[in-house]
Amino acid sequence: MKTVFALSVTIAVILLLLIKKEYRIRIITGYTGILILFNLAYDILLIKNTVPFYRPFSQTYYQKEFAQGGEYPDSLLPLILKGKKIYVKDDPYTIEEAKAEGKDYLYAYYHGVNLVNFAKFSGAEVIKDETMNDSAIPGSLRESDFECLGMANDMFRYTFLMNDFWEELGNYFTYQWYYYDHLDPIFAYANILPDKGGKDVYTSDELVILWDSSHEREEEDIYLMTKEYYDDRIRKDPESISSKR
Repeated sequence: MKTVFALSVTIAVILLLLIKKEYRIRIITGYTGILILFNLAYDILLIKNTVPFYRPFSQTYYQKEFAQGGEYPDSLLPLILKGKKIYVKDDPYTIEEAKAEGKDYLYAYYHGVNLVNFAKFSGAEVIKDETMNDSAIPGSLRESDFECLGMANDMFRYTFLMNDFWEELGNYFTYQWYYYDHLDPIFAYANILPDKGGKDVYTSDELVILWDSSHEREEEDIYLMTKEYYDDRIRKDPESISSKR
């Protein structure tokens, strides 16, 4: 509509300029005024459809309404992780190991690294602990103690902004393909219940993020909890010892 109107007015003005050359200044002035008024009216009519912009210190990549439906955990996680100590696994993969498990070679580069980058970007201090490498969340605890924050593929897709890989590995298009086209959904979970000391992921200064590495599955769901919960319920639980790696 906007383009059709502007084109119609422009054609009319050209014809007037050819016919009434002596009124050239008035015609051009009127033409300019008409376009300005039309654009103003058009914007006023459509202002209700404008998507608001939110600053990244209170919002990462998406609109805040998405958090209400648990659609994008990256809208919430930076608010939780900022200023915290985050303990994670220290289980790097080689390309040969990834291929031996039937995974894409990019897995060896992105495994753990992109999540650590996201945590650091969120203002957390990340501590790698290889004693956590065999830890996993038993299905019973996942169902009783953890809430799903939503799908995390987009969160990982946009961590390309934080990497230091060379161009092909680190550009948006590779991340888009890997996390959004190649992989099935990845989910983020959080234990929002108070731990033994009465703290939760919002109030505790020390948190743990586990990823569920496995030989069979390339997608890695992530689990957020307090360090005390991890030490009390996961580290000591024989069911939480994984045979995956």
